[in-house]
Amino acid sequence: MYGTVNKRNDIFNSSDETVLEDRPLVITDFITLLEDINDISGECNVLTKGIEMTFGDIPLEVFNCVIVKHIDIIDLIFEKIKRFKKDNRLIISKLREEREKNEKKKEKETKPVRRKTELL
Repeated sequence: MYGTVNKRNDIFNSSDETVLEDRPLVITDFITLLEDINDISGECNVLTKGIEMTFGDIPLEVFNCVIVKHIDIIDLIFEKIKRFKKDNRLIISKLREEREKNEKKKEKETKPVRRKTELL
């Protein structure tokens, strides 16, 4: 029998779940964030510039190898992004909170003043 893939996460799979400890950010958090971004961008560079070659005498075999390698790299990038989000969850949440706070402040400052109307 054939079926569709279940997209729901397994509730017993706790490898993706981490408890976020609320602590002050330190410089190593920023260093880890930048190193992880650099690592992911290096893998993305392989997709854009890494495989530049001619197909030669056996174009279908070479094309197949190129496509398979690209798919492997995409899977690797997906895993690195997943690990990046997990490892940098604290700093990402702090940055999002700061951005939301600034957006609310900006919205409050630019909100037009309501005029009071008097009944006749």
